[in-house]
Amino acid sequence: MKLVPKEVHDGLNRFAADSGINLQLAQNLRSESRLTLECWTSLLPILCDRSDSETIGHNVRLALRLCILQGPLVSSPIERQFGHAVTRKRFRTVLEAQHFSYQGAAGALRHMLGKPLRLLHERWKEIEMGIYLIWATFNPNDDKESPFKDIDGSATMVMGLLGLDINEAGEPLLLFKYVLPEHVQPLFPTVAEAYAGDAWSYFFRPAPKESSYGMTLPWPEFQNWSPRPEVVHRPIKMSCVIEPLREIK
Repeated sequence: MKLVPKEVHDGLNRFAADSGINLQLAQNLRSESRLTLECWTSLLPILCDRSDSETIGHNVRLALRLCILQGPLVSSPIERQFGHAVTRKRFRTVLEAQHFSYQGAAGALRHMLGKPLRLLHERWKEIEMGIYLIWATFNPNDDKESPFKDIDGSATMVMGLLGLDINEAGEPLLLFKYVLPEHVQPLFPTVAEAYAGDAWSYFFRPAPKESSYGMTLPWPEFQNWSPRPEVVHRPIKMSCVIEPLREIK
């Protein structure tokens, strides 16, 4: 965090004392180095506010929604394979946001699992993989290798190493492998992406200043594993996917 008035630090301390997730946000704000000046300018009055924790959290969320996808670019060769992991339940809501009914989304997803890539591109080429943004990982040792290499064992392993929502543990997990189109750039994740949504991410840390890309915060049972590379980017269409849609449990 930039140099800020004492009132802001006092406000953060009050906010952090209310819950564990609030403490995480306060700590992450203090270590965040990639937010724009405009975003900090909108946040500081909110953090000084003496309103209740719920009101402050709501206002922080609204302010950060205007700051997503503004982090620095992550250098990336054009052939790099990216991976996106999302629970089946959460991806259904993505489909529902694109004019599928609840039953229609469930049926369409069930029908498309394991189908040939040609059919996926034919039927879903205009379907977007996310709504507001997409969190992605990649293989740090080989850009042309699977982004899930060495961690593709179970849904728990992938979710845990990527620091996904632990409340969704046990849910079937969908894996997408893709390349980015030329007009979409991978970006460093910031607190904006982690806390702009209705459900805040407990397992998030801003990457150290010297990092070449974002880094995941794994679940406690994977604390001795290396963090995975992490980026965010604008939603892309399913025509960018390079392998059939797969589900693991």
